[in-house]
Amino acid sequence: MDIAHLLVSLAYWPLPLALGAFIGMLILRQRARRRNDAARQGAARSSEMEHRSEMFDHESTAIGDEKGERTAALERSRQAALCLIEDANRQRDLATQVMEKLSIAEQAAQRKAGWAQGLQEAGEMLGACRTVEQLIVIAATTPTSFLGARLSWISRVDKNGRIAMAACSGDLNPEMTHDSEKCIMAAIQSRTPRIVADILADAPNPVCAQKARQGDFASCGNFPIMIGHECVAVLSILSAEAGSASVVVDGAVLMEVFCRQVANVWERCRTEEQLIKLSRATMQSPAIVLIATGDGMIDYVNPKFTEVTGYSSEEAVGKPCSILKSGEHSADINPYLSQSHSR
Repeated sequence: MDIAHLLVSLAYWPLPLALGAFIGMLILRQRARRRNDAARQGAARSSEMEHRSEMFDHESTAIGDEKGERTAALERSRQAALCLIEDANRQRDLATQVMEKLSIAEQAAQRKAGWAQGLQEAGEMLGACRTVEQLIVIAATTPTSFLGARLSWISRVDKNGRIAMAACSGDLNPEMTHDSEKCIMAAIQSRTPRIVADILADAPNPVCAQKARQGDFASCGNFPIMIGHECVAVLSILSAEAGSASVVVDGAVLMEVFCRQVANVWERCRTEEQLIKLSRATMQSPAIVLIATGDGMIDYVNPKFTEVTGYSSEEAVGKPCSILKSGEHSADINPYLSQSHSR
């Protein structure tokens, strides 16, 4: 109700009542206005709070998104760092393996250099040998003296086809070589080395493994000594090391070269021994022995020649065979010389 209508209606009321109603109406309108103002302010504040809430939610979402992106970036960085660490560890492991291999190769090279030097010294000793017996002793002692073997020996096959030890060297009891005939015979028959790199793992029979434990050796090798197609002997070696550290495994090539050197000296000594026997036979022969060159010059005469002809070795050597027909010696030799010269 507006003021005009209120005044019209109050015209019929008594004055005190009309005045009181008018004042009450003003008070009510004032309160209503205040309530409306308060409601508008509350709505404004509520709208502002909603706006601020929306802004906060938006900022929170933005912060959350940024935090999520940072977290994802940190996770990616962590994963990349882990990959780098793993790659570095792999590279380190590879480097360690390479260093270990280089160290093993260096140790193997040093071992082989020491073995080669020892075999060179042994080769000089072999060159001074004049008999097969001397050669056998040096060949049997070389692996223990220069190569660090526990036991080494030379075996030969006798006339009855049995294997016999010709020489032995080392700090083990030679009885440790028993039951090795099969391996030695296999090397003789195959004409190739017979090597057991790890006796405990690949023993030919339980007895070999038991002796390896008792004698503290881990590998063995049997190397044939060949002159042409003939196996004259076998060099056998027992080593305390197994696998590539053993002289019979890593030094197998050196041992084969050494056995060829032994074979060469063996053949030379055998030839020299045969020449010595032949020389003794001609020196002690009851018949005249004369060796002449292709052009008829005397190259050698035996003592029987001097006894029959009267010419000493110094007088005859270098002279033509025609001096024997000069008539200054016994005539009994002329028919033989004529017949010999005509051949």
